[in-house]
Amino acid sequence: MNRKSLGALVLVVTALFSGPLFAHHGSAGVDMTKAVVVKGVVTDWRWQNPHSILKFDVKAEDGSIVHWAAEANNPADMVERGWTAKSIKIGDEITVTLHQSKNGSPVGTLMQVTLPDGKVLGTTYIP
Repeated sequence: MNRKSLGALVLVVTALFSGPLFAHHGSAGVDMTKAVVVKGVVTDWRWQNPHSILKFDVKAEDGSIVHWAAEANNPADMVERGWTAKSIKIGDEITVTLHQSKNGSPVGTLMQVTLPDGKVLGTTYIP
């Protein structure tokens, strides 16, 4: 195999395997044009790579509990915005602003959280 053929093969293989990496950072399933604000109680806070995850329960108008999840940036990016692993605690009553899933399911990308003491922590989700 000559160098030209080997180079073409490497290029094709790289292109085939890099697609999923770029797709991972898409925001096609989220309505980035509007913000949704909900109040709830934290059930889980995962300070992890590649994205932190906030889970919280919201009481619906009919009295039922809706389990929400919001994806945030990675810890390194969030530290730059004032967050720490201990910023949110299970049981905290919080107000969450997020971009919700286009299909209306209770998931989305985190924009900001208002903590019980009134402190507001923001994040710029980078799709």
